[in-house]
Amino acid sequence: MSLNYLVELKDITWRETIGKKDKPVIVIFYSPSCPYCQQMDSYFELYSKKLEEMHPALSSGNEWAKTASMIIVIFSKEQDDCVIHDIEYYLFDTGMATAFIILRATELGLVAHPIARYSPRKIREILGIPDTMNVIALIIVSKHSENISPILSNSQIEAERRIPERMSLKKFVYMNKYGYLVRAYPCNCRSKWCR
Repeated sequence: MSLNYLVELKDITWRETIGKKDKPVIVIFYSPSCPYCQQMDSYFELYSKKLEEMHPALSSGNEWAKTASMIIVIFSKEQDDCVIHDIEYYLFDTGMATAFIILRATELGLVAHPIARYSPRKIREILGIPDTMNVIALIIVSKHSENISPILSNSQIEAERRIPERMSLKKFVYMNKYGYLVRAYPCNCRSKWCR
């Protein structure tokens, strides 16, 4: 990608420059973060060969990701963002930027699925990312398909059909002090959410 194609936009010029165009674009939003720090590096690989090289870095259970159109690698390091006392902001800021990427991809009609179970070491080797960088997330991006892939396991197929059950908030949301679970404080509103 040539730097000639790199355009920095403000909110005011977004619609005219990008929103009304019919050509594909790569978009990175500034998410809320420290204005003086670079919390996330952006790496773009334009060749499908590199996508295939990434496949050995995906762990068992992620075979479906090998058919994706794009893999976004999110990486950063502590020194790229503020560290105040023992708070490392690079993980928070990078997480927010990652969420914005997923939301924007969804707005564009794409599926952007962050995954676990990959090898950060292999990712760094394949892409030439320095060992000092923390590979924080992989986002698998593609178009949604009405057909369920035969590559998926039975549990993955079931998860595609319905939203998997999550741990109840009552098991990890605390009131006033760590260890005091919300369920210890009964509510009289009779809502199904408070039972």
